[in-house]
Amino acid sequence: MNPENEGYQEVSREGTTKMMEGTVTIPFSDSFVYSNASGMGTSLMDVHITFAEVTPTGVAHQKVGIVMPIEHAAQLVLNLLEQVSAFEKNFGPIRHPRWKAFREGTLAAFDAMKSSTGDSRPAEEEKP
Repeated sequence: MNPENEGYQEVSREGTTKMMEGTVTIPFSDSFVYSNASGMGTSLMDVHITFAEVTPTGVAHQKVGIVMPIEHAAQLVLNLLEQVSAFEKNFGPIRHPRWKAFREGTLAAFDAMKSSTGDSRPAEEEKP
């Protein structure tokens, strides 16, 4: 195995290019920004997210913007769902009404899928 790719393995997928899958340890950043609001948009290839801070006067101040491929955005969603689920297990339910409705449906299905596969990634569908 190439030491540069240690922890990765080539996965052949019919009809697509080979992908590298594995685990990467990412250290925490030395700096953070506070955000209590965000805006998003998508293009054919990417997701654009702007994080902002809205002050008590109602003015939004842009803090940072991130552009990422759609595949990474999907993984980010899964990672965020895991973190929010862990938060609720440790500290109790989040009181946001839309989150409560979402939690009762989608996140419950996500938790069931995760516990049945032992993984945070959805199981790949088998091709006939």
